Formats: sequence, structure tokens, C-alpha cells
Amino acid sequence: MANKPTRLSALHMKQQAVTKKEQQHMERHVVGERVLAMPQAAAADHEQHWREHIFLAQRDAIVVTDLQGNIIDWNPAAERLFGYFQPEMRGQLVGRLYVPSADAIRDSVIADGVARDGFWTGEITYLQKDGTIGICEATINALPDSSGHHTGTF
Repeated sequence: MANKPTRLSALHMKQQAVTKKEQQHMERHVVGERVLAMPQAAAADHEQHWREHIFLAQRDAIVVTDLQGNIIDWNPAAERLFGYFQPEMRGQLVGRLYVPSADAIRDSVIADGVARDGFWTGEITYLQKDGTIGICEATINALPDSSGHHTGTF
């Protein structure tokens, strides 16, 4: 009795028919026992999809800012924590979310930590949309571009 081709051998046979140029644009992803081959554009789309899913599904608030402290994006957990919807806060200064009493000291300590170590961790006293004051443990990370230069925080 002849062996039935496995998924891997069938995929291998299909890949042999692909031109060398096409092979250069392929990436292989191992998922469990299956091997998926996909063009680089499809792989990039797949990666972008799971990154977006992680951002949206994360239970911790994620606030993304530019170097000037303007809010670029935030996830649903940030909406629940602060009480603002994402469109309300896009372009607003992140300082709007903090209790104003210690702004200068807090901002300089955070900026020093991010510049020196790439992140800062500590307690932040925040202000919700309805005026409620809360305290949370926060980690603020540098957001580098592809060349490693800081472009903002998250």
C-alpha cells in the first residue's frame, strides 16, 4: 500500500513548482505541526493582524504618545480606566490624565528613566473623566522607530 502524501510533502511538492523569484518572497511559519508558506506581504498582514488583536485584547491600559506627549492611540482598557473614548483623547496631551499637583517632578523623573533605561515603572495618580482620582502602577516604555530613535512612548 502506497503512503498517502502528508501535508508537509504535498506543500513541499507545491513549493518546488514555485519559481526562485517567488521563493525569495515567501516566508515559512510553523503553526503546531502545520507549515504555512505565504508571500511576505501576506505575512506582514498576518503579523499586523495579531499585533492589533493583542493591543485591543490587552486588559491593561495602553496609551501611545508622540515625543511631545500627544496621545496617538489607546486601547479599550484605557477607555475603561480613564472613562474617555479613544477619539476624544487623540491629539490631547497625556498630562490631562494625571492629577496636576506634581506634574513637573513626575514628568522629569519619567523622562529621565525612559531616556536612561528605555522605560520607567512606578505609581501614577490619574484623573478619570468623571473627576474620580485613582492610583495605578504604570510602566512607560520608549517607542523606537526602525532605526532605534525614540519617537514616543507607550
